[in-house]
Amino acid sequence: MLLRLEYNVLKYTLKRLKQLNQYIQDNKTTINDGKLSLFLTEINFDNSLLHSVEFGNCMRHYNLINNNFDVMISHDKINLALPLCGLVETHLNKDYYEYRTLLENELICLYDNLLHYTGFDVLLSVNDDMLVD
Repeated sequence: MLLRLEYNVLKYTLKRLKQLNQYIQDNKTTINDGKLSLFLTEINFDNSLLHSVEFGNCMRHYNLINNNFDVMISHDKINLALPLCGLVETHLNKDYYEYRTLLENELICLYDNLLHYTGFDVLLSVNDDMLVD
């Protein structure tokens, strides 16, 4: 599911960028890149979209039960018509589509900042004739 991929891309990209930021802070005499420092200051490393540990475990491990074998979706929020069947609504107090939009906006912002820092578009262009049916 696309939401799982987007969640994990955001989580682990922020994790690595946070480590890079810490490395730069610890090695100011070795690394002197003002543009990189500016890029890193514009990033929200502690993104509230990623705060729910139990939700994050579901996104990474595809389990719908926790370590105590409790179901991760509350009974009043189970809805088989929803993507993830109510998992988002249970843990994040947001509608699935609202959460997905917020997550995608964060990814777009991060991508735009990366594009501004690197100066080149890292996304590949795809022509219709390259698509496989």
